[in-house]
Amino acid sequence: MGDYHLGINMGHDRSAAVVRDGEILVAIEQERLDRIKHSVGFLYQAGGNPAHIQVPGECIRYCLDGLGLPLGDMKSITANMPGIDYAPEIIAGKFSAEIAPKVKVLPSHHLAHAYSAWWPSGFEESLVLVVDATGSTRADRQGAQRTESYTMYVARGQELEVLHAETVAAHLADLSTLGFVYEYVSRKAGFTTNVGNLLSFPEAGKLMGLAAYGEAQANWESWIRPRAGAYSLGISAYDIFLEIEALEKKYDDGEGKPYLRPWLVSLARKAQ
Repeated sequence: MGDYHLGINMGHDRSAAVVRDGEILVAIEQERLDRIKHSVGFLYQAGGNPAHIQVPGECIRYCLDGLGLPLGDMKSITANMPGIDYAPEIIAGKFSAEIAPKVKVLPSHHLAHAYSAWWPSGFEESLVLVVDATGSTRADRQGAQRTESYTMYVARGQELEVLHAETVAAHLADLSTLGFVYEYVSRKAGFTTNVGNLLSFPEAGKLMGLAAYGEAQANWESWIRPRAGAYSLGISAYDIFLEIEALEKKYDDGEGKPYLRPWLVSLARKAQ
């Protein structure tokens, strides 16, 4: 019969899925149930504290009802969120003593992304690159909090080996991850979806489409600088924000949709 495993996304685009013997049996995002784009469901969090984020119960019930199974039939339950991962603790606290021991902890948000891309790919070996606005946040050997920015893996068979892991100081994650640069420009271009009065999500795919219409600007600064002999990239968050602020002050007239203003179209090209 095989073992059933329940996976729960507690970050943006809340969702759940059940897998058996490496096959995805059922998966659903909250937005497909309530028809609200990027929906986080009912009572997404309490008091702005990520440790109080609510479990996507509707998604879980949809998966279990679709298979006709009780939660107790799951061999493992794995939940994750970017940043400091409160998800396992939240999940374990929501269910009975019988269910709590089934809850597993993912060692890395980026590792979850990498496996979800690698295992269904059909390739025997590959490189896997994960780039995120915010991956997992963990303490390093000196006790300082670091957040995943991008990670390169070598994939062979069932295994993923880290080739390079780039992290940034956690308190600067919203300024200096590779993914956040793209997210920041998406927001500048006006590509966001608002969820109530508390949340907004950048629409990075729209920025990618806009980039095709931009023109290269020879006098603009280079944001990302490769480091010789390394997989690491030099990203100066402050230089990025200073240049964007200068461009906005010089060229932005505030008229019409932001994504129709020529300087922002070229900025989209640069980010892409």
